[in-house]
Amino acid sequence: MKFVKGAPLFFCLLTIVSVHLYADQDYSNSFTLDKNYSFQIVENLASNAIKFSPLGKNVFVKTYGFNGKACIEIKDEGPGFNSHDKKNIYRKFQQLSAKPTGGESSTGLGLSIVKKFVDAMDGVLKLKSEERKVACFTIEFEKK
Repeated sequence: MKFVKGAPLFFCLLTIVSVHLYADQDYSNSFTLDKNYSFQIVENLASNAIKFSPLGKNVFVKTYGFNGKACIEIKDEGPGFNSHDKKNIYRKFQQLSAKPTGGESSTGLGLSIVKKFVDAMDGVLKLKSEERKVACFTIEFEKK
């Protein structure tokens, strides 16, 4: 999977959340990543952002190269994470404080899978979040 040439966004939205996709058009920042892991990482983070965002809010998916790194950023305008959530966020079957806005179910596995796959690809997973305002996951991969 070529990193910058467009991530396949892959799911249908039956909700009123606006999804904005941005890709770095500088193809000199092109990276090759494991397509199965990359797909699952973006799918889990983007679907969580949609699932937990209130109606009328936005989700942003951005890919770019920066300082020799491939970066994927998924940001939402949902409820964010409180301090307790942040301590337990990557544990298997962890049910966090936020509830899906459309009554969807949640197994508590998605973020643990994201962390496992990012680690397997020698990446770095970062979270910036303000409770009741926003969550932004950034994944960085070193160019190899």
